[in-house]
Amino acid sequence: MKFLRIFILFFFVTNLMASGSYSFSLINMQMDYREFDANGNILDSEKANSIFGWEIGYTFNLNCDLKRYSSIVLKASEFSGYANYEGAELISGNPTVSSTYENVYDISLAYLEKRKLENFGILYGLEGGYHSWYRELSSNQNELYYWFYAAPTIGISKEIYKNFDIKLLLKYKYALNPKMKANSFSDDFKLGTTSTIELSIPFIYKYNNQVNIFTEYVISQQNIAKSNFVSGYIDGKYYNTIYEPDSTANNQYIKFGFTFKY
Repeated sequence: MKFLRIFILFFFVTNLMASGSYSFSLINMQMDYREFDANGNILDSEKANSIFGWEIGYTFNLNCDLKRYSSIVLKASEFSGYANYEGAELISGNPTVSSTYENVYDISLAYLEKRKLENFGILYGLEGGYHSWYRELSSNQNELYYWFYAAPTIGISKEIYKNFDIKLLLKYKYALNPKMKANSFSDDFKLGTTSTIELSIPFIYKYNNQVNIFTEYVISQQNIAKSNFVSGYIDGKYYNTIYEPDSTANNQYIKFGFTFKY
């Protein structure tokens, strides 16, 4: 909630300074998360067809003319819901099927520039953010993944019909010092190389000079390399060879929302 308060403060301050826009959208996330052993075999998976979320955003315009448009974009999003878990118990290795609670939070600040050419626009910029993901696998086992990230962005935009625009945006999110905290261990797991490739396709309808209606399709692939070994007690027994394995998350998002300009 601290990040959300900062977002609201930033919104009201910049709203008094110059032109810009703010947006709100509802999002459905389809989730497919898998963990792998050293031989590439699946250890466990979490899948969900629908995890509900929302996103709020604010765009602060910097420069705008016939050939160039630049802006600062601040966004915050949250998802929460349940996924189907298939895997094994942490120590015994016994097969188990259950329902897990998921909560994902992300806040980002980006600089984006658009160069207007004759028939389309070129988009590029840099984004920085903070990402966290809470997994509650059972009443006595929960995990929190968290990291800051940097994300170069490139893309193109095109007016496909009067008042209808389409964009293609590609981001590479590289995590900085990614970690995972588990309730059974006092020390955090230091995750290996963590990155996300994200392709988004927004369709934008310019309803009038103040309001845009948009829908967006996003494909995302997250890769996390295995962590270091961590020691701790589980059910009164000491272990020193516990680690977070390699994992991938192939997620899809569908957004629907509105942008309000001032």
